[in-house]
Amino acid sequence: MSHHTHHLQTRRRRVWSKVYRIMSKSIQRIFLLLAMGIGFGLYALYQIKSGPDPDHVWLGLVYLIPSIAAFVALLMLPSKSTT
Repeated sequence: MSHHTHHLQTRRRRVWSKVYRIMSKSIQRIFLLLAMGIGFGLYALYQIKSGPDPDHVWLGLVYLIPSIAAFVALLMLPSKSTT
């Protein structure tokens, strides 16, 4: 590995470590659950719409379960109340 490549990798690690320190854990959870819900939901709809084959419909319904679970978990995250 050349010195230049090592320097770029070290610099990337420093930048990402700063990003992770800035983002709180609750923001990370929200982004992750939102991405999971949207990703699994879109794939489930794609599977359901992709053909009249019953296997596609069942597979779409199976992928819909983690999508719904991610959105429910997102709604059940504790919120900061202003008192």
